[in-house]
Amino acid sequence: MRVTAFLVDFENATDVARKRKLLQGWSEDALRGTLNRNRLETMSDPDGPTLRLLLSGSILIRCELARRTTDAALEAQTPAPQPAGRRSSAA
Repeated sequence: MRVTAFLVDFENATDVARKRKLLQGWSEDALRGTLNRNRLETMSDPDGPTLRLLLSGSILIRCELARRTTDAALEAQTPAPQPAGRRSSAA
């Protein structure tokens, strides 16, 4: 898969929602690769016309990575559900 820069217009709620939903379907490797690509694009042209869009895309990718990390941590802390009809020994 060829990694390209990921641009987001934070002033356009539809673009943010669409891109956020898109990122949810990407693998962690794809997210990290695209984040790295955005970083390289930013460094290569720090005054370019797409800088704001690149930084916005990077923020959205970081948010998705943080969401996944948080979800995984919460799932690890959640006790396994009790089978139906069984009572807790504390009752």
